[in-house]
This record gives sequence, structure tokens and C-alpha cells, in this order.
Amino acid sequence: MIDSRKKMLERVRAIVAKTIDNGCTESEAMAALAKAQELIAAYEISEAELGQTEETEAAVIHEAATSDPYRIKGHLAYCIGHFTRCKTWYYSGQNRQAFCGLGSDVAFATWLLDTLAAFILRELKAHQAQRRAQGRSNPRIVSSSFVLGCVSRIGDRLPELTPPAPIIATGNALAVSRKALIDEVMKKAGIVLGRASSSRVRRVDGASYGAGQVAGNAARFDRPVSAGGGTPRLRSK
Repeated sequence: MIDSRKKMLERVRAIVAKTIDNGCTESEAMAALAKAQELIAAYEISEAELGQTEETEAAVIHEAATSDPYRIKGHLAYCIGHFTRCKTWYYSGQNRQAFCGLGSDVAFATWLLDTLAAFILRELKAHQAQRRAQGRSNPRIVSSSFVLGCVSRIGDRLPELTPPAPIIATGNALAVSRKALIDEVMKKAGIVLGRASSSRVRRVDGASYGAGQVAGNAARFDRPVSAGGGTPRLRSK
């Protein structure tokens, strides 16, 4: 019984390692993630058993000033927070976006938000240039519709790649809940999140929205690979 459990854990570890970082295609990574979720649920496997305990990493809050004329980061932050298992919020009127989570997760979240925002702006400029070459103008609705289509498609894709919530083994003192760490640091900082207000109905340019959705299919969500193979560090405020 012990040997069979050990073999199952080794199998799940191997499946979890099939990521875009490690050379898999997005479809391969998604299939591996779905299989890992299935096995983790079926065999009640905890993060502690997989060697993924989190007791050595602290939760942090990171806030960064941001210029966001098309609200790209505002649109993306929630799904990126969910993808990286972080809490996120925005200080209205102050142009500040915040993430709270384990240090490595927050570093990934801030990097991914900046990277995707830059990607969308590049794609938007290409779309605008294409329209100008065709003798068409670029009113605000064209740009906002393209951005909305792109972030909408990215928002649809991210949940498909979001890892399952950690399963904590009952009674295992070493397996500290990520949620508990996040809740504690937010409580100490006096941060209480409310419900987001519902979005107003938007007028969109259908062609530009569709072009944005196509562009969103090309976005990448893998962690950056540095010379040391680590994750990015948080920048100073």
C-alpha cells in the first residue's frame, strides 16, 4: 500500500512538472493540469505529500503606481490574482494596484501584469497601424474595443490554466495554509476588501473587439526563466 502511494505521488509530481516553463505547449500543460487535478482529488493528495509545503515563505503586500490609460491592468488584475493565488485590489483615484500573496507568487503576479499589459499595448498599436494603412481613423471606441476583446480572451484562458487550490493535510503542522498567511498579513495591514461594483454597459466596435480576441490567443502566461532559473524579484515602490 505504501509503495503504491509512493508511486502515485511520483506520477503526480511528474505530471505537475509538465509546464510551459519546462517546454510543454499550452495544450499539453492544460491537459497535464487537468489530469493532476483529477488525481489529487481522487487520492486526496496534499501539498505536503507532494513536497510543496509553504511554511518557509511569508506572505507580502506589494503596491505599485501604474499608468493605465485603457484600464488594461484594472481589467487583468483579478484573473491574474486568481491565476497566481494572490489577492488583488486597486486604489481608485491613486493609480495604485496591489497584490497580496506569498513572495514568489506576488513577484510573478506583478511581472505577469506588466508583461501582459505591454503585450496588449503592442498589439493595439499594430491594430491601429493596420487601420491607418487602410485609410481608417482610430477613434477612442476602436482602441477601447480592441483592449476589451483582448483582455476578455486572456481572462477566459487564464482560469483554464489556474492551478487547483492547495489541499492541506489535516493535522499536518508543517502545511501552512496559503490563505491563512494572506489573511493574516492583510488583517495586520487593516485591509478589508469589499465587493467590486458592476461594470457599466459598454459600446464596442465589433471588428476591433474581435481583433482583440484574436490577439489574446497569442498571449503567454509562463513564468520568466532567468539565468538562475528563479522567479522575478519585486521592484521597489
